[in-house]
Amino acid sequence: MESFLHLQDPTASSATYLFEEIVAAARKADHGRAIFAFASKDGVDALLEDPELVGLLRRGTFDIVVGIDAVTTRPALQRLLDASRAFRSFRPVVFWNETGHLFHPKLCYFAGDRSATLIVGSGNLTRGGLQSHFEAFARLTMGRREAERVVKPWDEWLRAHTADLRVIDDEVLTRADSNSRRERPDVEPEDGRARRPPGAVSGGGGGASVLIAEVPRSGDRWNQVNFDIDTIRRYFRVEPGSSQRVFLEQRLPGSTSGSQEVRPCVDSGRSQNYRIEIAAGRGIDYPARGRPIVVFLRTAPRVFRYQLVLPRDDGHTQLGHLLRQAGSSPHRVRRIIVALGELASAWPENAVLS
Repeated sequence: MESFLHLQDPTASSATYLFEEIVAAARKADHGRAIFAFASKDGVDALLEDPELVGLLRRGTFDIVVGIDAVTTRPALQRLLDASRAFRSFRPVVFWNETGHLFHPKLCYFAGDRSATLIVGSGNLTRGGLQSHFEAFARLTMGRREAERVVKPWDEWLRAHTADLRVIDDEVLTRADSNSRRERPDVEPEDGRARRPPGAVSGGGGGASVLIAEVPRSGDRWNQVNFDIDTIRRYFRVEPGSSQRVFLEQRLPGSTSGSQEVRPCVDSGRSQNYRIEIAAGRGIDYPARGRPIVVFLRTAPRVFRYQLVLPRDDGHTQLGHLLRQAGSSPHRVRRIIVALGELASAWPENAVLS
């Protein structure tokens, strides 16, 4: 058996996130199971939309138990229910707890032909638990025979609580409606974000810096933005072909935020270029004149705020002035990395720094 302990530290210069360990374990598995005390829609979406989990659901099975004592809401459960209808191999249930004791375990298990991986830790199926909170978790890799012995207590628990494991129905959804944020140390905010002074950027050791990039026309799916391998490695800090993900949060004028987007870097098939999809450009026609510009602000390893700016939007002219520093021809796609102060000085009204 091999064991690794990870401290998920969103302020570190390098970080291993629980989400990335889960999808790495799912990559070669034909069966998975999990227990999470709490779930948010952001967390469920990230897991069920990842290519590795989708691949597992297409070739094998995945079972999950979610607690509804607190935090877990109707939208999270509805998303689980919808996925179970789309994939017969996905079986979500809830733990209907009437004991008076808080249901609080967090476990994942994935098994392939010869080996299995058990992940045990403090992170829930929420944005915070999977990536943005300080958490701790251990990954244990073992042979299938040894794994059967290790997960035996899990099987015994499932049998002992068969009557408490319920499918997601109207009564379950109604009970989840009563969950709200609680000011208790053992119950995390649903959105996974701790309170922070207004305008603060948690760059930490991740190195807060800004990438300004023109977006080229690329058929009907230009929101899948191409980057060269050096940008993927040096700015996004992702090793191509790994289970590492880019965690994106769209920022809109007025300081509003979109939901978190968790994206793999996908090989475009063009001489070491890789695609990162942004939700902001989805369903929008490419401009007839001028190029869209996307601004990324790195706040932690592989974690970014971003803003898409179209040619007629406020800020496009100011960003164009910064791109001229790149020195390349305006007929070619231009990209440049600048400091926070340069962006703030050139375009004070940007949304990524607000």
